[in-house]
Amino acid sequence: EFRRVLFRSTVASGNTAQTITVTGIDATTLADGNVTVTATHTDAAGNTKGAFTGTAATKDIVATAPNAAHVTSGGSGATANAIDVINNASKGAVSVDVTFATAPEAGTVSVTLADSTSGTPLSVTGTATVASGNSATTITVTGIDTAASGNVLIDGPITVSATFTDTRGNVSASTTGTSATKDVVAPTVLVVGHTNTSTNATYKIGDTIDVVLQFSEAV
Repeated sequence: EFRRVLFRSTVASGNTAQTITVTGIDATTLADGNVTVTATHTDAAGNTKGAFTGTAATKDIVATAPNAAHVTSGGSGATANAIDVINNASKGAVSVDVTFATAPEAGTVSVTLADSTSGTPLSVTGTATVASGNSATTITVTGIDTAASGNVLIDGPITVSATFTDTRGNVSASTTGTSATKDVVAPTVLVVGHTNTSTNATYKIGDTIDVVLQFSEAV
């Protein structure tokens, strides 16, 4: 079924312009896809000329929304960060995987990380460009700095959200991903003790001492 919208513009007497711009055409009811553009001109005497078929247009008002997003694991050895964790080693260049149900077309994936600051949470953003012909359903946004001067996200829960903007300027709905945790401070030892009955006893080789360490946070 074809749908059409009609709009008229009046040309004033004495006009000398060869190009007339018709504005305010409401294309809401037209389906996405190819749109045929035609034009006619009716003079003051009621004579109509046309219809002239113009350059075909494309209507596209929907951008593909992501399905999920989460902070990826990274690094190696003692400084490696687990999935959905931002540690001291990764705080300056966080990576987030954004997943779609189907491979997104050319456009831009945007990721926002927001902390739990009371009132107005602090947030940082990062983007990744999706090239034409992309076939991947997961796009990784890298290099998000959560420790930039003047905008340092506090330790604690981090909200992860993502949107996609296509090359026609359509922005998808925001998708809230898996919550991450930022923890960039290593635990400290608060108390050193042991569970033996005689706390200040003399011990000899072969004796067993149960040492107890109390840390500033769960380890």
